Amino acid sequence: MDSTRMKTESRSPSTELNDSVHDEHTRPASSNQSHHHSPTQPTSVRWNQSVHFTETDSVAGSSASYASSHPHRKSTSHISPKTQTTPRSQPSVLDDGMEKAMKAWNKFRFVKAGWFTAREAISFVEYFYKHLHPLSPTLTNPTLLHVSHPRHHHLLLRHEPFLATTILTVASRYLTLPGPGGQSRSFAIHDMLWREVRSAFERLMWGGGWGGLGVPRPVGMSNLAVDPANDAKTGRGLRTIGTVEGLLILTEWHVRGLHFPMDVEESDLGIDLTDDESAPPHDSRPPRVVEGLGDKIENILEPAYRSDRMSWMLLGNALALAYELGVFDETTHTTTPPPSPTLLRSKRIQKLLLVYVLQLASRLGWTSMIPRGVRESVRHHQPTPTPTTWSNPDELQDAVYNTWVDLTMLMNSSSELLFPSRARTKSIMRSNEYVQLLDHFRPLLKSWKDTFLALSLPPPIHHILVLEYEHVRFYINSIALQAVIDRCSQRRGIAIPQIGPRDTEFIREVVSASRSLLTTVIEDMYPAGYLKHAPVRIYLRILSASMFLLKTFSLGARGVEVDRSMELIEGVCGCLRRAAVDDVHLGLKFADLLGGLAGRVRGALEKMVVESSTPGVEGGGGQEEVGGGYQWEGNGEEVGLEGWGQWGNEDWLALPLDPILGFEGVTQGTMGVDVGGMDLLEVLLA
Repeated sequence: MDSTRMKTESRSPSTELNDSVHDEHTRPASSNQSHHHSPTQPTSVRWNQSVHFTETDSVAGSSASYASSHPHRKSTSHISPKTQTTPRSQPSVLDDGMEKAMKAWNKFRFVKAGWFTAREAISFVEYFYKHLHPLSPTLTNPTLLHVSHPRHHHLLLRHEPFLATTILTVASRYLTLPGPGGQSRSFAIHDMLWREVRSAFERLMWGGGWGGLGVPRPVGMSNLAVDPANDAKTGRGLRTIGTVEGLLILTEWHVRGLHFPMDVEESDLGIDLTDDESAPPHDSRPPRVVEGLGDKIENILEPAYRSDRMSWMLLGNALALAYELGVFDETTHTTTPPPSPTLLRSKRIQKLLLVYVLQLASRLGWTSMIPRGVRESVRHHQPTPTPTTWSNPDELQDAVYNTWVDLTMLMNSSSELLFPSRARTKSIMRSNEYVQLLDHFRPLLKSWKDTFLALSLPPPIHHILVLEYEHVRFYINSIALQAVIDRCSQRRGIAIPQIGPRDTEFIREVVSASRSLLTTVIEDMYPAGYLKHAPVRIYLRILSASMFLLKTFSLGARGVEVDRSMELIEGVCGCLRRAAVDDVHLGLKFADLLGGLAGRVRGALEKMVVESSTPGVEGGGGQEEVGGGYQWEGNGEEVGLEGWGQWGNEDWLALPLDPILGFEGVTQGTMGVDVGGMDLLEVLLA
């Protein structure tokens, strides 16, 4: 490397404080990303100002190494990384860290084996840091020293081997390497790294990985740049806080192998029971399949359910390792002196685990793995975020965590009160108790939103939290939709919705929240390139919002409102297809499912005209026409169809509800209302 090039790559000591500051349009939305800066902050001295990663970049431009990202340099990807060293005559104070990073990565066994070069490894880490991590702040190391700049990569490889391999694995699915055979190489690298992650996870599960990658630590050699007294807090080898973060990353961005069968057939541990006399009899009834889908909805959504099961197991192991490392141990909470990086990292991991575990448990209706006392302790000790310019990445990261925890606790509280069990939820619906409960949560939701908007968080994390808020809003209010469907299933003769004025308010909240979520995806997430790199969790939010919105058509809507909702669903389907990173991504499956359901719903909608003589619509006949132990107060003015406000209008469209008559068990699934163990749309459309 000549001296001219070295001067271009080097920098003065005064610029080291800005080593992880990036351009405004590539700044992250999480508080733990050190490249975020104030809009007024000067950017002329930033180390990687010319490195741009956007959706419009070419493959070579977005995936090239540090050297090839500069337009005045020729690509050096064909040169062995070991030959690209800094001249010894160059002062070490001007070293930008690339030489140190190259030396560290050249010792990485997959680089030594020739799978990829050291520069390509650096490109993978940088790609993860710039594109994926801003959408889900899973890394908690203060100022992200391990990944924010190549000079710190040797720390990542030395102290966090599982995290390093996980980052490479996830990034290799999204980043196609430049040059001949780049796509095939990226595919093979991703598959090879996934096998390594699985192997490391197995060692972790069986109690190994304490002294390194399954190798005992030599006597007298420290694997951590921390005080030995903190060993229990940080761990070493595979059993580290970084491994906890790696497991969280795997729940957010799935590997390609998850979409295929495991290496061993998933049967009864190799025992075929198909011819066993004890096997249950085969159901000869044809399955209810919506025309155009080709299969049952639950079968189409099996990849999503598998994702949930995998995430639950990974979170369980991450939580167990966090307990082992003392992450949840009680400590003295003081503001002076400032907490150590290890303690600060532990507090952030607490909040991350709280968010991921409680959100998944609430959505699936499962019992949380985190005890109530621990939940309250974590929430009690978090400060209230205050708006700033967010020039400090640590302040931004903590504000995101605290805001996210507050919203998660709100969702968890609503789940415990509204959906504690099927029997209790049934009692809440049939006694009208849900009206008071929803009135309780309405001001809490508004208060959280006001606080959140006042923070003015930067994109993309602002958009992510908007999606989370809208998801919680339609999740909470959806019990009103479930109650109305439950009443219809208990009627005799004809299924006509009994909708009270308060039900109208709550169901409109479901419609509004679902539309707002889809609008954010179409207008903000997709155009900025965020949707391509969004976590699987966000794709599940999009699917849920669309399914909830389609199910509101069972109660009807004006033609113009139907068109508006359908345009959003069809628009988001196009976004999901165009943003898919490969041909097995969940976004493609969700787009096909939603597109098929939307088309079928359009064809099944009918104009509804309600005659005034219909029993139970006017007068006090509601209780006589509805079974199931419902308790009504007042006459039909409060529980009749006119409460919805549009029944009898010639422009009112709805899905006929007669198919649900006689079904027992109206429940709330992950995708909305289920009837008799089947998806509501499947019952109405099949």
